[in-house]
Amino acid sequence: MRKVDFPVADDGAHLDVGDVFDTCIEKARGKLRAKLIAVRPKIVQASAEYAHAAAGNQLHQIAVSGDVDGLTKNQLSDVYSERMVKGPGRLYYDRILVGSPTCPLCGVGGTAELDHHLPKKQYTLLTVAPGNLVPTCERCQGEKMTARPTNAAEETLHPYFDDFDSETWLKADVVTAAGAAFVFSADPPAAWGPTVAARLRRHLATFDLGSLYSLNAANHLAGIRQSLVNLHAAGGAEAVRLEMTARAVSWEANLKNTWEGAMHRAAAESQWFCGGGFAVK
Repeated sequence: MRKVDFPVADDGAHLDVGDVFDTCIEKARGKLRAKLIAVRPKIVQASAEYAHAAAGNQLHQIAVSGDVDGLTKNQLSDVYSERMVKGPGRLYYDRILVGSPTCPLCGVGGTAELDHHLPKKQYTLLTVAPGNLVPTCERCQGEKMTARPTNAAEETLHPYFDDFDSETWLKADVVTAAGAAFVFSADPPAAWGPTVAARLRRHLATFDLGSLYSLNAANHLAGIRQSLVNLHAAGGAEAVRLEMTARAVSWEANLKNTWEGAMHRAAAESQWFCGGGFAVK
């Protein structure tokens, strides 16, 4: 939902997977260390192929990897869990994590951990690839689990490689049946094509963002309801419409696709809401 800059090193260049991997395995010893050093070229190659595929919406074509060159998938996964999260590679973990204080997958929660965009158990050569490690909130991490795409339309948005904020695509609709409520959906420009539209819908569904945004909108409306009542009493539906429009414009000036912007825009365009529907509980 939010574009994030690719993790960078101290010199401003993209964080290199080779440097990350070398630091992670620096305390490995014996035969294990020899095997890890031997697999390094494949780690570097896999990361480069991943970046190229991600930039072209082709991550579904990345081959699943398990055991590699005498290393089990658990040993390769442990390079991340035991040597990056807990070991000498922690400095890189923290560097990537602070790259986005707000979860870029939902745009709501605070980041608490790193998520493997392609699951580490299924893509063992990408366990410490910076491009595959995305700061996330606990909620989004839990919603995604180990889902992986099988075609271009199933790829969720990638914060490092995708930027769909040039136009408004997150839509809210006012629901009147059971009081004022909002439902959210993906409604991108037709020119973006069916694959992008499917990806946006997939992203919302994978992280159950419709439910999250509807809940946030309900809580927000409860907080501003009295001020809207006062506005309506003083200036009628037009005063409410102008207020909700101003709020929408303010949110959209920063990011075009937030639940806040979509909610206020939908409210401003609803005659029922502006005419007093906001007061229905």
